Amino acid sequence: MAEPAIHAYRGRVDDVKALLARIPKGVQLLRADRVYGPDHLRLAARLAARAVAEGRARSADLPTETLLYAAGERQVGKAIAFLGLHAGVVAIAAVAWDRAALDALARAEGWTRDDALLAGGPTVLDAFGVSPEERAMLPPSRWDELVLERVALTDVLKA
Repeated sequence: MAEPAIHAYRGRVDDVKALLARIPKGVQLLRADRVYGPDHLRLAARLAARAVAEGRARSADLPTETLLYAAGERQVGKAIAFLGLHAGVVAIAAVAWDRAALDALARAEGWTRDDALLAGGPTVLDAFGVSPEERAMLPPSRWDELVLERVALTDVLKA
């Protein structure tokens, strides 16, 4: 399977249930304020695809499995609580295996593409529970690795 597109959008989510009903197959939407760079979502998607291919997936489909990895969780409910959209969200991250479907959804919702929303930062590290001691081991330019490590450790949690 091809690498998915990773994008971010500015746009307000008011009715999550209605939006979920309109999300096309092959698209996963997440809170952009809990993403630390596009590599965070690329790694989650790659690990999810491998888990699906090897029959180790804990969910029914690749987008949901990607959500589990991106959140560093083994339970769908916890992953949704951590990275899922909720009413009032204004920064949306997208992982899309069907780019045309994502583009059509973004146009229909009136979202504006802004990949800078995926930059990450200290608040994302706080959300992932990265301690000050862990941060002190790396320069800020490499803090994304602390989140990538948690994504990669999802396999250990799933065992």
